[in-house]
Amino acid sequence: TELAHLALSCRDINSDTRPDLGSQVWPVLERLRTHCEASLSSRSSPEEPSQPPPHFLCPISQEIMQDPHVAADGFTYEAEEIRLWLSDHDTSPMTNLQLSTLNLFPNQVLRSMIQEWRQSH
Repeated sequence: TELAHLALSCRDINSDTRPDLGSQVWPVLERLRTHCEASLSSRSSPEEPSQPPPHFLCPISQEIMQDPHVAADGFTYEAEEIRLWLSDHDTSPMTNLQLSTLNLFPNQVLRSMIQEWRQSH
């Protein structure tokens, strides 16, 4: 809630009432970052295999994506899975709304993240 309150105060139109970046905003962000890092490091122990982040999984197959592609709904899917879906549908598998286009685009950033994660696990 502290971050939410800080964010709301940062959007104030009057710059005199906005929090100071250096003395008020940055310390909160640093404290949150430290807390998150500590939380992440305590989760993964060497004996336990770590699970992939949920966004590495295809929403259709629930498997780690090899060739992630973005559809018109903004979601990323395994290319083969979404192509199979689109062969019978013109709707989003996530929202069931009609897609504005059936074109797919490679998600290179996610693909790189998945490759890096695989190399470290």
